[in-house]
Formats: sequence, structure tokens, C-alpha cells
Amino acid sequence: MNHVKLKELIESDLFKYHANPEELNHYDIRAKVALQSPYSAYRYAKDVVHGRFPEGEKIIASQADTAYLYAHNIIKGRWKEGEKIISKDPHTAYQYAQYVIRGRWKEVEKKIAEWPMIAQLYARDVYPGKKK
Repeated sequence: MNHVKLKELIESDLFKYHANPEELNHYDIRAKVALQSPYSAYRYAKDVVHGRFPEGEKIIASQADTAYLYAHNIIKGRWKEGEKIISKDPHTAYQYAQYVIRGRWKEVEKKIAEWPMIAQLYARDVYPGKKK
């Protein structure tokens, strides 16, 4: 089976319609394929597991935007394991503060301040006193 067809099979999640999906070919390799990239692991958590995917968290935490998406959409709260990489990207750190922390993230404010446009958004959207 070529890579494109396997990817389509994983994304369509046809396995959920079978009474015993673990008996079907390729069922056991879905998670392995998902571990090939941060975004694939995140989508596997979101679309297949519908929750946390512990085996994929290390790779998810290796990319700022994917770590943010995982915290926001899967964990629905702060994710300490992803914060190190998120804090390195000012735009993603701003989004994380606004939508996950829902308030100031003092540890990254110096980094955010290095980018005037992001700093302006952060000040407007995140600082105390902003009505949500």
C-alpha cells in the first residue's frame, strides 16, 4: 500500500465502523504512522483517539504550533511539556497566553516584547483588564 493511500485510510478512520477494528489489516500501524511528524501525531490524537495520545506527546512537543494546538484542543489547558517550545515562538506564545492560559504568561513576556506587532496584540488581548 503506498503512503498516500495509507494516509487517506488513517484520516478517514474507517476502522470505527467495524465491530472489531483490531482484526483489520493496518489497524495496528495507525499510531506508528502518526508518530512520523508532530502534526500527524496531533491529528491522530484529535481525530482518532479523541483525547490525549501519550505515545505522541514527545514529538508533538517538538514543534511550537502543534504543541499549542494540542494544549488548546486536546488537553484544554496548560501543558507544561509543550511550554518550552511554545515559549520560543512569540506568536504561538501569544496565542497560548490568550487562549490556553487566558491571561498573562510572565515567563515569555520578554521574548514577546522583541516582536513589536506581537507585543501590541499581547498587550491588547492578554493583559489584565481586557474583557473576554
